[in-house]
Amino acid sequence: MTRDREENITEMSSQAIQQEMQLPNYYPLNHNSRSALRQINVSGKSVEIGGILNDAASPLEQSVYDYINGKITYEHFKLLNGKITLQEFEDFKKQLYNNDPVIERCRQLSKTVHDAKLKQHYFSRAYAKFLGEIEGRRENGLNLDNWEEYTGRDASELPQQPSDLLKDEIDRAMETMKDDAKKSTDDFESKVFVCIHPTEPLPFKLDGEEDDDLEIEGGKINLNCPISGQPMVDPLINVKCKHVYDKSHVKDYLRGLRECPTCGISMQYSDLRPDPLTKKRIIFNNRDLELEEIRKKTIDNNEVDKL
Repeated sequence: MTRDREENITEMSSQAIQQEMQLPNYYPLNHNSRSALRQINVSGKSVEIGGILNDAASPLEQSVYDYINGKITYEHFKLLNGKITLQEFEDFKKQLYNNDPVIERCRQLSKTVHDAKLKQHYFSRAYAKFLGEIEGRRENGLNLDNWEEYTGRDASELPQQPSDLLKDEIDRAMETMKDDAKKSTDDFESKVFVCIHPTEPLPFKLDGEEDDDLEIEGGKINLNCPISGQPMVDPLINVKCKHVYDKSHVKDYLRGLRECPTCGISMQYSDLRPDPLTKKRIIFNNRDLELEEIRKKTIDNNEVDKL
């Protein structure tokens, strides 16, 4: 028998089998398959990897602060020595935020770390939903007894294939993740900005709002407590109206009045939360105040030397 004739006979036999034997439109998972899926510790791995990524994110953020502080301090001493003007110093800070290659690289690294952390979290949630759906089906594995049940029914009448179900859950989770990914990017960007410009409003919206409702005077953020008029140390933000107060003063204030001292909305202590962005503003503004104090003393000393 020639090779061509053998191949023709094989092909004809295969076609005959396919005509006689219709493949199922759905393949149910048996007990062993569901048990194997349960044993995959996606949640535990997600927590473990998330911890590793958190450990990477904190030093990266601190490295950015240290780098910016060093650059600003160095340029300030150039200002003290008369090598640059005050306007050139302000222009330098704008360039530092917009065009510095080191900061840009840190932006990319921060996005990579936070995106990886979010993907782990959302994949874990998607897998948990997928597993819950599979467990709820309570079906027997495919065998000769139920073969016709899965071949004789239209695919639209049958449950979704497990592989397709998992893919759809992951796709939905990744779509939801986009909002959180943007929040993470905005959070890092806001910290970089206030490290360089602690008393300026953010040049972009944060969480769908304008820059935090700190009092703005002459284009600058007022970091004094609206209750005491003193510089804030431990800022708390009102979740209702977004106004910010110093913790020590607002606690005493609420013993008497129960309304926001800025806008008059009713409030209680449970409406207040720590405000980490304003806290960063305070820290970096104190840095600038110290540098400005050095500059003023240098100017005064130079004036004395001229006498």
